[in-house]
Amino acid sequence: MTITQCLALVAPNGTVRDDLRGLLGWVAALGPQTIQDAAIALDPYAVLSNGDPSRLTSTSRMKLIGALADLNADDPYFRRSDRWRTFSASGFFTGNVVHAVRPMLAASADGHLRGLLLELLVGSPAVVELRPELEAILLDENAYIGPRLNALSCLLGDSTYELDEALRSLVAMRDLDALRLASEIFMKMADAAPYEPLRSALQASAGLYPTDRFDRSRVIGERYFIKRLVGELALDLTVRLLDDLTDGLRCICGQERYRCHCRDGISKIVGLLLDNYFERARSLHDPDRVWRWVRSLQFHGQIGTDRSASVAALQADDTLRRALYKRAFAALTSRSEISDVAFDVMNSRGHSGLCQREGDARWLVDLAYETDNPSLWTVFAPSHRYYAASELRGPVDLRRHCREQAREKPILMREWARMNRALKKNWEQHRPRRYRFEARQRGRVRRLAEANTAFFRENRLAIEQGENVRWTCDVARTYLIQPDMLPEVTHGLFDPEIILRRSLLTLSDRCPSVGEVGEGDKQGWVQIFLAGAVAEFRATGTLATVAPNILRTILLGTHGYSAFAEGEREAFLAELRQRVALPPEEVETYARSYLEPSLSGSAAYTDLHFLDREPALKHLRASLPLEWLRRFPDLPLETLETLFDMAAGHGDRGELLTLMRERCMALNEGMLPHRNEKQRRFWFIRDFWFSQEVHPLVWAYMERDRDTVLWLEQLRERGRAEDAIWTTLSAPKIERILRTYLTEWPVVPLPSSWGTGSPRGETAYRYLRDIVWQIGRDDPAVALPVVERLLAETIALPSLNDLRSIRADLRRRAATASTRARPAEVAASLDAGLPASVEQLRALVLEFLQEMQKDIRAGHNKVRDQFYDGGERLNEVRAMACVSSWLEPRLAPYDVHDVVEHQLADRNRCDLTTTRMVAGQARMLVIEGKGQWHSDLFTAASAQLADRYGMHPHADEQGIFLVVWYGAGVEVAGRKRHGFASAAELQASIEARLSSHLKGRVDVVVLDVSRA
Repeated sequence: MTITQCLALVAPNGTVRDDLRGLLGWVAALGPQTIQDAAIALDPYAVLSNGDPSRLTSTSRMKLIGALADLNADDPYFRRSDRWRTFSASGFFTGNVVHAVRPMLAASADGHLRGLLLELLVGSPAVVELRPELEAILLDENAYIGPRLNALSCLLGDSTYELDEALRSLVAMRDLDALRLASEIFMKMADAAPYEPLRSALQASAGLYPTDRFDRSRVIGERYFIKRLVGELALDLTVRLLDDLTDGLRCICGQERYRCHCRDGISKIVGLLLDNYFERARSLHDPDRVWRWVRSLQFHGQIGTDRSASVAALQADDTLRRALYKRAFAALTSRSEISDVAFDVMNSRGHSGLCQREGDARWLVDLAYETDNPSLWTVFAPSHRYYAASELRGPVDLRRHCREQAREKPILMREWARMNRALKKNWEQHRPRRYRFEARQRGRVRRLAEANTAFFRENRLAIEQGENVRWTCDVARTYLIQPDMLPEVTHGLFDPEIILRRSLLTLSDRCPSVGEVGEGDKQGWVQIFLAGAVAEFRATGTLATVAPNILRTILLGTHGYSAFAEGEREAFLAELRQRVALPPEEVETYARSYLEPSLSGSAAYTDLHFLDREPALKHLRASLPLEWLRRFPDLPLETLETLFDMAAGHGDRGELLTLMRERCMALNEGMLPHRNEKQRRFWFIRDFWFSQEVHPLVWAYMERDRDTVLWLEQLRERGRAEDAIWTTLSAPKIERILRTYLTEWPVVPLPSSWGTGSPRGETAYRYLRDIVWQIGRDDPAVALPVVERLLAETIALPSLNDLRSIRADLRRRAATASTRARPAEVAASLDAGLPASVEQLRALVLEFLQEMQKDIRAGHNKVRDQFYDGGERLNEVRAMACVSSWLEPRLAPYDVHDVVEHQLADRNRCDLTTTRMVAGQARMLVIEGKGQWHSDLFTAASAQLADRYGMHPHADEQGIFLVVWYGAGVEVAGRKRHGFASAAELQASIEARLSSHLKGRVDVVVLDVSRA
């Protein structure tokens, strides 16, 4: 098998198969210069990522770099999902390659190429030569973090690179990305890292935490690098940083404690340092030093011991924690100051490790007793539990202990008495009062309960028969929705299931009709009979005893109840549907009777999904929704939406389009009532979305209102490829939207997180940026011209790279063969050297035609003479016969047969076909032959070969257009003065007229049989 045939198998129509990219890469790595050049021309990225680029020749390496640059210009996102893959290219960057790469690194990051080169450079000796470019990328504040991290990785791998200057520059920038990069340098330098830049970096990192409680970042992990950096610091360095960062720390905003956020960031940093300190320091801790670190910290919440080593250590070490308490309250004698410190240090504002544990209050009381500090003693001495639950009231050991201390010191006794009097007075002022009206209310409730019980006893028989409708309705509703609440309704006097089952008989004559239920005021009756049917089914397992009219009524309201056990609802519905079993002629009447009353009355809610729930009614979705849209034009929007989706999903699309257009024309009448204005927007947007061609009046209405973009954005989630109703907008419609609204909604920054709270301008512009990608979902023949037009517009500049990537993907899709050889067929083809696809067959025939041309020029076997009859040229048919007779014996060893004129479908006659059977499927190459004189010479390749013969299911939309050239003296396409001097000029002219869609699918061969 020749390399041309192999590449035809690997890259049908010039597009490399994803599953064979590795084969292409290694073919290039192991092949000679010609094979490397051919592989690079097909897919340079596959050669680089799937092969071994270090095996390439010097010439091929330079071609590969140039091809990658061209690929990046045409398709900036050429790596796609492969972007997250890493690989090595050791030995690839030789001197000339480095020289070629240098300007690519210096250029602005436009696409994936620069990031790819940076990844390949990591660990390469070429980094030394490229230091200026790499350092420029590292310090570029406008570059994305990815390329900067890659550049830093390259520089960190260079043992001779001095990091200090770059480190200081990054710290001076003080932004998130720069500090993250600086942290990588600090971790690389470890103990050799300079102290002052490290301290400055941590101080700057404190500014990354928000100071507004409403400004909380939604990017998870953006500050995680700080935790990683702090976790790598040695103990002595951690202690020094704690001393410096907490020195002079105090509030500078002057706000109340709960509003103060000026210390949030530095407190977070110090908290991480404390975690690292307690993880590394195993010896006794200096309480004075630890207190200096924690006394001024400010937090707005608590964390547990499982999330912080310092919290775990302080909570576990009673001695250290209480030593910190002692320092916190030292020299404080004012009760208000002590209360403030206790709140700031020991509650949610301070470090979580200082929260009180069992025994801390007694220790603080004893400290106050020993130091004669009555204010401190009073703050922590417990009071009576006035407001505690009754089971929690009783003697308190700590209170008894405090009473004993008060008896020993008069100053404490005075505080003890004062505190108890104040607390009792406060309780008396604020305790819950038992007012007379409350007593009367409780009495009324008690009497009502007694009256109900008496009534139930007196009327037990009627109630058990279900004749008390109001109470039976309450029982039914509770039975279906909250069965655990039934004892409160029945007062424990009745069995609800017995009552509900009996009501099926006693109340059967009051069962509402289907139409009455549809009018919307009989829901209580439906619940009574549904609950009775459920109770009957649970008791007997069947609904055979339930009246048919009741079954038809309850079928309407079986949804929305949660009181069924697992699998019970399905069994009940199966039994119910089997018992109802409407005759086919009554199904539509049944549905109309239930749904049309609420539709005709424009009710706020109509149970239209009843048609979806009931299998026997689903076929009605094809006709009734469309009819109702016509009959009831003034429905609420929610009802309109449901009917429209049903009609679009199941009805006649042509009738729906006609209805939409009629409604749009009827509503296109100036100012309308507010409700009709909403309907106008409803119908116009749907007409735009679903109609093949956009009506001028519809678009005129839409383009008048810039908020149309926001309405389209709300419908975006419906427009998914897997949604059979709300399919993706076509490329021309998206082009229309972009051209109209990009000027209406200016460019705004798009944060990485968004939602319903995003500003209108951001929502609209994000939609306009995102909708560009939907162009690529359309057919390439439709979408490619749209992309080309948008690329020429200045308004599309923000999406320039997106459009280029879409264009490249569309071209690949357009060139992808409709049938592909399966893996087993590929393996068999490579082993046996036999063609497995039309593409491969085309390559084989092209090689033989080139060989035939050589034989003609060399005069072998008088091949040229076969195209002449004496001195006269042959006509087309006989000339093609000569080609066929020459090809047939040469193709036979490749199991290719039938090199003959072929009659195709619809009376199409192809000059030549070559066919091979592969796994029982025909692979047929069609060849259309023309003499140079034929009048359709320049159009037959597309109009005849591609549009007629190439459409054959076995031809895979491919073929060869073969022209026989008899010399410049013979007319061309019916013209004697044609200006073509050689076969090569004619071939170039025909190829130039081929559309971009045909290039790669149709080959033009001009066979020179001239005697000149």
